[in-house]
Amino acid sequence: MPIERRNPQQAIGRRKLESTLRNILSSMEDVILELDRDGNILFMSKAIAGYDIQDILGRDFCDWAPESDHATMRAALEKVFTSGATTWYQTQNTTDLGAVRWYESRLSPVMRDDAVRSAILINLDITQRKQIELEAEKQAYLIQLFYNLPFIGMTIAEPSTRRWIQVNDKICEIMGYRREELLQRTWESLTHPDDLAMSVHEYECVMRSESNSYSLEKRFLHKSGSVIHTTVDVHCARNAQGEPDYFVATIQDITARKLQEARIHHMAHHDLLTDLPNRTLLSDRISQSLLIAKRNGSGFATLFMDLDNFKPVNDEYGHATGDLLLKAVAQRIQTCVRASDTVARMGGDEFVVLLAPVESKAQAVQVAEKIHAALAEPFELLDGHTALISSSIGIAMYPEHADTEDALVRCADNAMYAAKAAGRDCVVVYIAP
Repeated sequence: MPIERRNPQQAIGRRKLESTLRNILSSMEDVILELDRDGNILFMSKAIAGYDIQDILGRDFCDWAPESDHATMRAALEKVFTSGATTWYQTQNTTDLGAVRWYESRLSPVMRDDAVRSAILINLDITQRKQIELEAEKQAYLIQLFYNLPFIGMTIAEPSTRRWIQVNDKICEIMGYRREELLQRTWESLTHPDDLAMSVHEYECVMRSESNSYSLEKRFLHKSGSVIHTTVDVHCARNAQGEPDYFVATIQDITARKLQEARIHHMAHHDLLTDLPNRTLLSDRISQSLLIAKRNGSGFATLFMDLDNFKPVNDEYGHATGDLLLKAVAQRIQTCVRASDTVARMGGDEFVVLLAPVESKAQAVQVAEKIHAALAEPFELLDGHTALISSSIGIAMYPEHADTEDALVRCADNAMYAAKAAGRDCVVVYIAP
């Protein structure tokens, strides 16, 4: 930075001052340049971008900027010299090692005798800030891209109110609400009541900084009142103090998958013809009844029944008619028992009824006689035909006759065969040999 000399002593003092100033400027983190009107570098406080100072002095200040920035830089310099105004602009430089650095530049006039003699260029290295901004822009772009995916619902929620402040089109489709309607609701108000406690627990763990995200399967309530099964992934964005700033959630509708799983589960546990529980589900129900009975000191009964005259009907009228008869038998048995009882088809024309709980053997016999009488009533078949059948029913009691699942079914089966041996068409209670 040239200083005009007036006398030898002043010159010496000024040179010392200039040296001191240069040392101060060199120690500063930011780069300071002095430029003439043509943009030539007259002074430089420190090396930049991996170059020595001597390599830079006298060169054009545009040499270290992309050509696309030259017009902006020269326009800023011209503005300083013509108007005396300070101006700002941003550029990027590439070091001799190929690294890219960003600078925010401030051009200010140096006035002498009421005229602009040179310009001071202060380059603030904003590389770190720029990288953060670019990364934020990239993340924002990716979030926006993700936000607009046609198959994923996405929401942004405000932590304190738990209200959705942004929702995408897919979440509106999933929930059945218009966007403006959803923005008036909290996620709690849309959550299935049975899943609310679980959701709130996970949310509060994040609020207490015990975690920063969570994933779960939960149900929402559609505007129509129907239940929506979803998978929800929630992530918390925190502010500089570590407090929750907002919650971002992705929500996928898995209702169709859940319904399919339920259908498969139902098929695996129910008889295809009558839709009654099959052996597998019956086994589970008996196991549950055993646990409850042992805990409560209560009892229950297992009824094993076989249709006496089913085969002649099946042979005479065909399997289609036989299948219809079995369905009618299943429905008639169900009308004779409580909703809490289980009617299962074992296969063929064999059925098992689980009465749980029962207070006495007499109560079990009463229900068995009711079923026996109901099955003795005529059944209307196809083409106006009528079928008359009967049933043989065996009864086993817990804990009197057995205390395990297999033993109970076996005892009831033995009692049923005793009814067959006694001439069929009757009810027999198991008697231990």
